[in-house]
Amino acid sequence: MLVAWRDAHPGLYGDGPLFVELWRQSIWVQAHFLLLPLAIALRAMLGPLLVLDRAQSIRAVSGLGAVLGAGATQLAAARLAGPLAALAATLLLLASPALRFYAGAVEVHALALGCVAVACAWVSRPQPTRRRARAALALSAALCASAHVTLLSAALPLLCLHAEAEREARRALRWRELFVSAVWAGVALLLLLALVLALDRLGAPAAFAEYSAVEQYRKAMVAWNERIPRPDLAALAVLEVLAPLGALPWLALPGFVVLLRSRAWLAASGAAWFLLLGAAALKVGAREHGAYVLPAGVALSCAAAVALRSCARARSFASLASLALALLAQALALRAWAAQHGLRDVPSAAIGPWPIARAELGLGAPGALDALAALAPAALWWGSALCAGVAAGMFAIRARSERELPRSRAAACAVLALVALGAQLAASEAARARWPVLWRQELVDVASWVRARAGPEDELLAFAPNVETKWTLDHFLDRPWLDLGELDGAPEAAQAAWIEAADQRIARARERGARTLLPDDALAALLFDAARRPQALALVQRWLQSDLIARLPPRLPFTEAFLREMLPAPP
Repeated sequence: MLVAWRDAHPGLYGDGPLFVELWRQSIWVQAHFLLLPLAIALRAMLGPLLVLDRAQSIRAVSGLGAVLGAGATQLAAARLAGPLAALAATLLLLASPALRFYAGAVEVHALALGCVAVACAWVSRPQPTRRRARAALALSAALCASAHVTLLSAALPLLCLHAEAEREARRALRWRELFVSAVWAGVALLLLLALVLALDRLGAPAAFAEYSAVEQYRKAMVAWNERIPRPDLAALAVLEVLAPLGALPWLALPGFVVLLRSRAWLAASGAAWFLLLGAAALKVGAREHGAYVLPAGVALSCAAAVALRSCARARSFASLASLALALLAQALALRAWAAQHGLRDVPSAAIGPWPIARAELGLGAPGALDALAALAPAALWWGSALCAGVAAGMFAIRARSERELPRSRAAACAVLALVALGAQLAASEAARARWPVLWRQELVDVASWVRARAGPEDELLAFAPNVETKWTLDHFLDRPWLDLGELDGAPEAAQAAWIEAADQRIARARERGARTLLPDDALAALLFDAARRPQALALVQRWLQSDLIARLPPRLPFTEAFLREMLPAPP
């Protein structure tokens, strides 16, 4: 809870504006079904003690999700590797850049992590009867999917956990029994989807077509495919899968090797979590700071605990040495990748696709490792990390384990765990420098600055290229405003009606001695999207030439240079 409280930040990152606006409109049933009901209940329970607005309530749910996820992960890992190794692995999860970000964000992903951790801990525990085991599987699959729609994929890794729990309970599990268990999980997911759609129709019939789970995600995928500028697949893998989890995947790799030999179903479950959620992160293609792969951190933490325990109990130091080499090669790979892509230590000042900085990868300032990292390309370092991690697991398997843990290897393992934790903390602290960009701080700055300079009677013009930007501006402007983004793409009749209503609002403002203000930052964003906004640009040009609107000077540091380039001074 301390992590969530310390790392809480005020921005409405990602879908934060969406959730706040849906709640404000009393549309609490949406694709990520569990978030808003929990936030509403929490606000009601804490009402007599603490006054929370909608954003603070959702942020509190994120903190509770992180706490619940850490606790359940500790329990699940302790069953596999003992309390000390589980504690070390759970601390690595808590210190990861992705979890630290989402534990304090107005978002859904920390809650998704908590639901996955509870589901994994429940399903992996042997039940007294097969019927109860199947009920746990079905309810756990529904719990995960209710937290985030991508966790519909949780059925497969949870089914693997269920198979391992059945084996541990000494019940025969043939393919027929496994198929029946899969049917239980599938029926639970279908019932959940039917419940969400039914509640959506009953709770907000006028908005059903816009906000139903099916329609919302169909439109979102179209928007992602059309609008979001994506880096190449390798860059996405670094930015969205590897860097946000830091050292955790590489520390978990030997654990998966060990589990593959002794508990194959557990190894299959962990690999399925990581691969399925990693694929979801790459499919989205947006800069989400590891959000979609974050729930896989539960499986990675459990595997990391197994790796620490197995390497410490092996007869030789070879496994611990290989594990240390894997962590070092991973750090060198990140630094080499940053150098190859020309990443700076400060964000880019260019308007356009999201700027990338070294700190976003948890790299911090250039250090002694940079010279070593430059000796080989990133792919070679990552290949070395992969080989060393696999070797650590194989050494741990082949070397006969000892009943008593020698103090020398216990101390070496503790030192390695502390070094990994220190590196994880350093990475997450360096990544904090990028959080303001990730949680749309530039929009918060512009909206707050404009609101402070506009009189109570003034009209405001701005441009929102997407729904998230619009609702962020709604939240921080905290007053009615004209959105130029509504014009292009609308039918001709709607465009004419919008222009007529806007002209009337501007005219009424002039009659009462007020101004109509257009921030230069909004004008710059409109010019950047000029190819798709010809009507809005023509309308703004007409208003400016007629002196009907006034421009506010830029707030963002790069807006002035951009406007100077796009709007050269008249001769």
